[in-house]
Amino acid sequence: MTFYAIEEKLEEHGRSCSDFDSIPSLISIPYTFESKIINKDEELRIGKEIYAMLNQDQRSAADKILAAHHKQSATGSCFFVDEPGGTGKTYFYNTLYHLFLGQGVHVMSVAWTGIAASLLPEGRTVHSRFKLPVPILEISTCSIRPNSKEAEEIKKTEVIIWDEAPTAPSYALKAVDLLLRDIMNINLPFGGKIIVLGGDFRQVLPVIRFANRSNVIAATLKNEIKALPQGTDIDSRNFRENIRSYNNALAFASMGAQIDLPQGYGPYCFRIHRQIYHRIGPLHPEPDQRAQFGQLYFLDSSLALKERMGNAANENCNEATMRKLGSLMKSISPFAAAFKIMQEVEEEEIHRAKKEKRALPPLRMIFNIDHRIHDRRLYNLPTANEVAAVFVGEDNKVPTHRHIAIHPRSKDLQTISILHPHCDPMIYPLLFPHGDEGWHSDLEKTDQSRKRTRISMLQFYSYRLAIRQTFSTIHYAGKLFQEYIVNAYVTAKQNRLAFHRQNQKALRVELYQGLMDHLANEAVIEGLKPGRVIILPSSFQGGPRAMQQNYQDAMTIVRKYGKPDLFITFTCNPTWREIEEQLFPGQTPSDRPDLITRVFKLNLDDLIDHLFKKHILGRTIANVFVIKFQKRG
Repeated sequence: MTFYAIEEKLEEHGRSCSDFDSIPSLISIPYTFESKIINKDEELRIGKEIYAMLNQDQRSAADKILAAHHKQSATGSCFFVDEPGGTGKTYFYNTLYHLFLGQGVHVMSVAWTGIAASLLPEGRTVHSRFKLPVPILEISTCSIRPNSKEAEEIKKTEVIIWDEAPTAPSYALKAVDLLLRDIMNINLPFGGKIIVLGGDFRQVLPVIRFANRSNVIAATLKNEIKALPQGTDIDSRNFRENIRSYNNALAFASMGAQIDLPQGYGPYCFRIHRQIYHRIGPLHPEPDQRAQFGQLYFLDSSLALKERMGNAANENCNEATMRKLGSLMKSISPFAAAFKIMQEVEEEEIHRAKKEKRALPPLRMIFNIDHRIHDRRLYNLPTANEVAAVFVGEDNKVPTHRHIAIHPRSKDLQTISILHPHCDPMIYPLLFPHGDEGWHSDLEKTDQSRKRTRISMLQFYSYRLAIRQTFSTIHYAGKLFQEYIVNAYVTAKQNRLAFHRQNQKALRVELYQGLMDHLANEAVIEGLKPGRVIILPSSFQGGPRAMQQNYQDAMTIVRKYGKPDLFITFTCNPTWREIEEQLFPGQTPSDRPDLITRVFKLNLDDLIDHLFKKHILGRTIANVFVIKFQKRG
């Protein structure tokens, strides 16, 4: 077989095996491609035996496919077998395979994925069987020539069983269709053969005409994620009112801050003081503590629900809604799947340790292997999914740079870096139920023509807050949306402050030597130990130097041009028509701070344009303006 493959490659370049003395003549080598001795009686016995185990629907489908071959139709037939995952499709394929072989019918079993192919009798991947290129493109074709030995084998085939067909792109099916038409020299679908396509459309992304990636993702969101924020029933109203409690109960990590909600009866306003911290605990709580956050995903669903509803912070939450959301997270969240993997590995290692009478080896679950690492085999990952990997033992080289490492037991909480791409989805599972990554330092712009190719944190969050035509969980989150915006703003500020703290030399801080000496002298006078002085340049908006610089600029304008003639205030009104028209049904202006800000900024820009460009009050020689948030709740 190998020599025939070499011969075909050489023929593509105008050469042959006969051109080389060291290669034996192909005439002396029997060609045995896919050939084997088949005991038809034994195959028929196996087929009938497993046919008897099929349910009524499966038997009906099998009878129709078998009858199509008995008709000896020259036009062929195409069938699609649709069953949910785990309901016996592979068993059904085996039945057809053995029954056809028992009747002397040549059958090919293929699948789009290697795992699915390994479960089929004599299964091969579609790429391998029909010589499809990897990666496959819309213009790709099969590389089997009509007169090749593979083509002869395909000619003898009467039935093709193709599993996981829905996961294959349409152009893969077209390429195979064209190949079979060419080989059979007949213009019929799949060359007039009987083809059995199978799979589960429930496990693939929806087909949406002219859709982009965001349209497809929005369509995959479960009904609960869409229905609860938009509904008008009691459960939906309870969900919106207590959405922060629901989110915290389902979160994998915690957000810590000094929260100070305004008193009174005004609109809801999420307000914090000082810094925000994101933390995650060990896999198991201490004996005297309750399970919370990610630890709850180690528990049985009913026990996890009991723990969540037993928390005083969730006393106003609806138990049925909490149960529904908990089940949803377990089914679609990659983080829940990662905790499940960790649980299985831990149980397996405990069993092995008891059996071998040894100590339990250290276990660690690492979230997010570095984006810049392309070969994950470097870290010898024994068990992993798309967001985390479980390491067993001490000898594994584990990446440590800004990664989240969770151990089975620990008394300390681990702080999650604001630079970690899983920080947002672990804190806000209701906003990112599929675990969509947050900002990380390797994000690049699609337009590489500009000097700056990487996306800043501020740009990323601006992109996320953008209003689109598709459903967005963020814009329906109400109180949780306010928390997310505050978290995003503080995170971006912390990132900028960290840059200034770590780049004092690049910012030429030595120019402030007089200030350094003054602070050192003051510390000596007060009997204090001077700490490290961090200088914020005037380019940092909100810093003391920026405020002083703006103040001095304003006073300079007054000194040169005299006192201002007009003092104009421009206040945002939440009942503006532009705001009310864009609110979703049931929303109040406080649910959409992004919308209020956008409308206010547009109207402010329009006012400035009328004053300083269109001169509706006369020509202006100088102006000063500032945007102020009242903070009155």
